[in-house]
Amino acid sequence: DFGKRFMETLRTTANITLLTNSNVTTLETERNGKVVTAANVQTLQGNSFQVSARHMILAAGGIENARLLLLSRSKKHPSGLGNAHDQVGRYYMDHPKLNAGVLLFSKKTDISNQLDFDTTLGKCRLGIKLTEVTQRKHHLLNSYIQADPMYRRTSKFLDKKLRIKRVELMNYMEQAPLPSNRVALSEEKDALGQSIASIHWSLSSLDKDTVIYIHKLIKKTGNIAGGRSFVRPLLKDKHAWPVQDASHHMGTTRMGANPKMSVTDANARVHGIKNLFIAGSSLFPTAGYANPTYTIFALTQKLSEHLKKQYAGSRVGFKQGRNEQKKKNVLLVGSGNRVKSTVLPAIYCLRDELHLMGVLSRTKKDLSKWYEATLSTETDFNNIDVSKADIIFISVSTENVASVLQNFNKRDVSNATL
Repeated sequence: DFGKRFMETLRTTANITLLTNSNVTTLETERNGKVVTAANVQTLQGNSFQVSARHMILAAGGIENARLLLLSRSKKHPSGLGNAHDQVGRYYMDHPKLNAGVLLFSKKTDISNQLDFDTTLGKCRLGIKLTEVTQRKHHLLNSYIQADPMYRRTSKFLDKKLRIKRVELMNYMEQAPLPSNRVALSEEKDALGQSIASIHWSLSSLDKDTVIYIHKLIKKTGNIAGGRSFVRPLLKDKHAWPVQDASHHMGTTRMGANPKMSVTDANARVHGIKNLFIAGSSLFPTAGYANPTYTIFALTQKLSEHLKKQYAGSRVGFKQGRNEQKKKNVLLVGSGNRVKSTVLPAIYCLRDELHLMGVLSRTKKDLSKWYEATLSTETDFNNIDVSKADIIFISVSTENVASVLQNFNKRDVSNATL
């Protein structure tokens, strides 16, 4: 869980401002259409505001990056940002997978060491793939095959090695980047009134031919080696392809030198937009068969180094929307059980309307656990400017109410609701 692991770091890092429950709906540009000036943001509670910066980075994933560019239409960009050549959303790729094919051994065989083994990089599994020479010679993709995970689950459950006569094969496919596979905008709207993504996705003949070729090699090798046979439904003429996707959304804002065939340049900058960059798997021109995480991190690191070198000193600004009311400042007095169990969670749930400016208490306490943010009590009235409070909420025992009110009588709280 990325959020759970890094949330405290994001909260406490001075040069990061994290806005949660805030949905970017469109991007705005200057009149010439070459510079993004703001990101329009809406919340489900009906508030709206803008975020402005010298440079913008979209890092919303392989589907939402494309969707946001397509939604950002204007007179200069009638088809969406970066979409002058109808490339945004195209070349959508995933890693299709399907269970097809069974290896049958003539006698029970222990192959556990060939399925899982430890290396310096962690646990690895053996698979079957084509060599690069074979791929180039026969114009095939980079797909591969593994033994079905059911065997691994069974052996782990029984905590012993199993001798088997049957291994099912899981086929993991690379997809060819085809312009017809794409993310487009649907007529259906989301809760904010924006068009949701419509996915057009299918397997090409090349996608299928690559896996079939591997199965032909397995059949041929099995016949030569003897001792095993191969049940091969994919080699039948009318075999169905009941593939599953791997939720690896890639290719929809592909990187390239030619704006007529790509969306960003080698530095991940959107063609024709001076200050708009993209991070994530939507940059991939091709997808291979392996998980995309390491490549995402590598490209993001490359982008961050480029931005640090070229654009030092960028700042972020916020512009309040017309229908967003200023948050009310809340000063909380007390830190007992009622505050922890009821008051703090309620204020946190209303954080779009309320700003907790501080908690006054007789003793120093850490209340972060109950507020889902770093929060400690303040014991000195003089350390908080109570005149800025719009709401003062007192939650103390009956015998302490009088002394608290006496403290407020000495200060300007004329603008506050008690």
